[in-house]
Amino acid sequence: MVADTTTAARGEHLSGKPPALVVDHLTKRFGERTAFEDVSFSVAQGEVFGFLGPNGAGKTTTVRTLGTLIAPTSGSASVAGIPLTSDNGAEIRQRIAIMLENPGLYRRLTVTENLQLFAGLYEQRNAAARIGEALEAVSGAEVLPGIEAVVHLAAIPSPVHATPDVTFSTNSRSTYTVFSAAMRLGLQRVVWASSETTLGLPFDQPPDYAPVDELHPLRPESSYALSKVLGEEMARQFSRWSGIPFIGLRFSNVMEREDYQQFPSWWEDPQIRRWNLWGYVDESHAAQAVRQALTVDFSGADAFIIAAADTVIDLAQPALMAEVFPGVAVADSVSEHGTLLAIDKARRVLGYEPTFSWRELF
Repeated sequence: MVADTTTAARGEHLSGKPPALVVDHLTKRFGERTAFEDVSFSVAQGEVFGFLGPNGAGKTTTVRTLGTLIAPTSGSASVAGIPLTSDNGAEIRQRIAIMLENPGLYRRLTVTENLQLFAGLYEQRNAAARIGEALEAVSGAEVLPGIEAVVHLAAIPSPVHATPDVTFSTNSRSTYTVFSAAMRLGLQRVVWASSETTLGLPFDQPPDYAPVDELHPLRPESSYALSKVLGEEMARQFSRWSGIPFIGLRFSNVMEREDYQQFPSWWEDPQIRRWNLWGYVDESHAAQAVRQALTVDFSGADAFIIAAADTVIDLAQPALMAEVFPGVAVADSVSEHGTLLAIDKARRVLGYEPTFSWRELF
């Protein structure tokens, strides 16, 4: 990674305040390999600074260097006004915090014990008081003024983004945490992301019928899908305990506008997208479904398939299903390019109506 020196990189911020971070011609080499070279930038106090680059560009090594974990080869930097030198490492670490994508916590330790351990490693002053303040901030709240609902979309997004045990543990725990907090805080509604994967994707076992609807048997085929099935059961029980409406949205494969350019590459081989019955949902459809779920008159807990009204492929029905899933009954009501992930229930109960189609772009 190479960065040019600019006025901001020299710390000359228009605010007049000393910058929180100044990096000046910083370089790190490991033998003949250069991790990053001649990096210069500056971050003002209170500024949100995005540090972007492709894999292997040197982002992590730069952060590790600025965090005093490794020494630079050349150049200089200051963190919170403290020069980046080996003698100042402990002082700098007391002034910074780093939240990693996958924090290395010790599961055999309690939350308090983990905080005590890392406070000691970073030689934090007044550690006991600061740990108490942090725990109180995240666990002592009883009300959230003005907050009526929560939309829970955070999760490991698919079966391929982590190991099966991490995926299941992360998704089920985060869902439980959000649901229990909503009940404790007395919120009026929970809207959350379930998944089309609960229905049997990737359909190595063909569906019982098409379009697949909410009455189709649940067939989770991965730890990801299983975590969503568990989430739907948790929603039913939390709603029973609290009386809060819980609406699960079984989103199909979410598409942004630039994704539609790849659709023609799937048309010659219908097998490519058989894994979700050629379904998709536009980002605008997903947003609409969330808005409807937040405002519709509803009680109890239920889950709804959220998909576009058509498929990603140009092959028409009934030829498409006959070619890929011979023997699976297809309802006569399915239109020529109609979705095979039924959205009738979402239309009827939520007022969901996906109007955009990728066909408008071609």
